[in-house]
Amino acid sequence: VSCCQWQQVLACLDAMQTSLLKQDVVCGSAAITAFGKEGQWKRALLLLHDMLLSAIVPDVIAHSAAISACDTVQSWLMANVLLGFMTGLRVLPNAISITAVICAFDKGRQWRLALHRFEASAAASAAQLSVAAKASIACSQWARAVN
Repeated sequence: VSCCQWQQVLACLDAMQTSLLKQDVVCGSAAITAFGKEGQWKRALLLLHDMLLSAIVPDVIAHSAAISACDTVQSWLMANVLLGFMTGLRVLPNAISITAVICAFDKGRQWRLALHRFEASAAASAAQLSVAAKASIACSQWARAVN
């Protein structure tokens, strides 16, 4: 991802608004991902919000990208709030969105919350297991980390 990719995406979104082209959930998700990868988490969240205002229902991919954008700035609280919004919109979280929240908890040193979210998830991915093990160790719960 180049350092100017998010600016190019923003220019494309602006051009779409002034033309006859309609933004859809795929365009929005791609833009949220680009913003997140460049640390532009506020723009990513604003775009997610704009999608809702435009009657574009963000899917699990858009939400996961926004959660991941929060992960890059260690905003574990916002990542958790976004996960709650997903369920409020009846968008089912997947392994990617749950892993992103767990990683945000980890980066924010919220290991007990990471463990709680891990334990609440139905099926654990390898990434979730890795973060849960790290969180267990950080919480001095050695037995949990090796079980």
